[in-house]
Amino acid sequence: MAPTPTPSPTGSNIADPVIAALINILSTGTSPQVLALQQALLRRMLLEGDIIPSRIPAPKNITEVGGYINLLGSLGQTRIRTEVLASALGVAPPQLIDTILNGLQISPSLNNPANPAATTSTTPAMAGLGVLYTPATTGRVKVTVQATLANATAGDGGTFQVSFGTGSAPANGDALSGTQAGTAAQSVSPTANSAFTVAAFALVTGLTVGTECWFDLAYAAVTGGSLAVSNVTIIIEEF
Repeated sequence: MAPTPTPSPTGSNIADPVIAALINILSTGTSPQVLALQQALLRRMLLEGDIIPSRIPAPKNITEVGGYINLLGSLGQTRIRTEVLASALGVAPPQLIDTILNGLQISPSLNNPANPAATTSTTPAMAGLGVLYTPATTGRVKVTVQATLANATAGDGGTFQVSFGTGSAPANGDALSGTQAGTAAQSVSPTANSAFTVAAFALVTGLTVGTECWFDLAYAAVTGGSLAVSNVTIIIEEF
């Protein structure tokens, strides 16, 4: 029979440098594979009994557990009831699991930037909206943009497309920069200055967690005229 390995001073049978290397990879890695592994480890820690120390005495039998349920239920404390049961079992409460595993702690970023100046350029330029967002969990975001387009010339229109990047955000009128994502939204004004509300969507992946990004619109007049963009709403949701 093979001898049992002698534990290291930290209590592990694996060489400490190996453990240190693994911890470093898990704590600093940003690749999709490492992020997926982080999620798996978090799930194991949150759902494994005795990981979260109980704040109440361990129930002696199922009758005591039923007592907790009945008492808190009769008081209408359903949220606390769930937390008490999770504590008795030594696992994280459901709301904490949702928060960490499903990203529910991150509210959608709702932005209503100032209207950019009207443009006569038929070549896409930056609107200079200055919307900033820092990915916190996955580096994947869904961007939804709604805006009103109106062209001062009948029969002409306008277009815009989600753009993003890092570093200094572009100013209004700057040449096309960053990365364009999703499909462009477009509208045509049948009469001068007739306005239509349109929307554009984009899924952006591969952003670096913890690195601030800017989000903007690349906009242009279609054919000619002067394009006005107003009532801009940009919603950024990490998933």
